[in-house]
Formats: sequence, C-alpha cells, structure tokens
Amino acid sequence: CEHNPADQEELQRLITHEMVHVYPGQQNPVPDFTGLDNLAWLIEGVATYVSGQLTEKRMSSVRQLVLANKAPQALAQFWSGKDRYGLAGSMVKLVDQKIGRQQLLTLLKETDQKIILDQIGLTETQLIEGWKKSVVD
Repeated sequence: CEHNPADQEELQRLITHEMVHVYPGQQNPVPDFTGLDNLAWLIEGVATYVSGQLTEKRMSSVRQLVLANKAPQALAQFWSGKDRYGLAGSMVKLVDQKIGRQQLLTLLKETDQKIILDQIGLTETQLIEGWKKSVVD
C-alpha cells in the first residue's frame, strides 16, 4: 500500500504516522474523523509532517506540481492523488511555521475549516498562495 515494508526507515515513519493520528483523535470531538474529509489536509498533513514522511523526494514532487501550475486550488484537494502526503505535509509545515506549534495543535480540536482558517488568519486562497510560494522558494 504505497510503502516498502523492507525499508526499515520507511516502516518506522509509517508506524509513527499512524500513531500520530491518536493525538488529534483525542483532541477532536469526532475522534475517528468521520465526515471530516474536507480537513484531511490537516489531519493527514500533521501525521505526515510529524512522522518525518515529508521527505525531500516528496517535496521535490510537490515543487514540480507547483512549477507546472498543477497544484491544488482548494484545501479539500490536498489529500488526493499520488502526491497527497507531500501536499498535505507541506501545507501543515507552512501552517506550523506561520502560527507556531502550540497554535497548530489547537487546530486539531476543530471540525470547521472556516474556524481553522480564521485561527490561521488567512483565507483559503491566501493560505494556498502562501503555500505555493513557500514550496518554490
């Protein structure tokens, strides 16, 4: 399932990714994230970023998408396609850099994207445009 079980480092990152999901599950009023598909960019992005799965290889692939003008135009599209780990992880990396780790952690209890964007202090378009710039810089 997209991961090489013979690669010990990749396997450890995968296990860490899955374990990271426990924390947001404990914080969010919807612990199994049912119905929160529009927040997959955050839920999966945190797990990807924290686990170390946001590798240079993934970042390079995301950078190519942005440079080819094929990047997602909505947050709901970040957890889709073959580059979803890099897309979601790099978006969370930007949010972490913008608002800080403590504030990022508070986002995990939210179920409404508008509230999340308000706490970040940007519109969806502004966040995505800032992300594009951060990926190519």
